[in-house]
Amino acid sequence: MTVHHLVIVGAPYRHQDGGLYRVQSIGKSTVDQSRHVVHQHLYPFESTTWIRPYAEWTRERFKLISEDEVTEEINTTDRILRREQITAAKATRRALTEHK
Repeated sequence: MTVHHLVIVGAPYRHQDGGLYRVQSIGKSTVDQSRHVVHQHLYPFESTTWIRPYAEWTRERFKLISEDEVTEEINTTDRILRREQITAAKATRRALTEHK
């Protein structure tokens, strides 16, 4: 694993809304040279690769977790129910953000 100022390439993270992700790499924008995190969604949604600004990973939006936590989440939760919970948490967070 490679560490890039708090973000660990290859490590799993939990998003504040509950989704699980794995950091694949750290890259730079060709437009402005800003750093971005390339990450893959692990659970409970479909496995998709995403890119987010690096700063979003250092503002408590993502929390480093263990491989055991990933395995436990996948093996002990209902995927559909977990999707619904995360979707609701995201909607609540966004609604609160809009009212600030």
